[in-house]
Amino acid sequence: MTQTILIILGVAVGAILLSRKTREAAVGICAAALDQTVRKNTNQAKLLDLMAERGQVSNEDIRSQL
Repeated sequence: MTQTILIILGVAVGAILLSRKTREAAVGICAAALDQTVRKNTNQAKLLDLMAERGQVSNEDIRSQL
């Protein structure tokens, strides 16, 4: 009986520890996705400003701007 209780407690503690690590990984992934979105929007704004200034831009202009 005591062994069964210890096994159940061990499984419960293991599940709690694994769920915390999973949540931390999910938060890390969300932060990376948010950072990528911010960089994308910043680059997009730069290019739209460049296109507004010049009207027509080439790939070389875009590469130099970024």
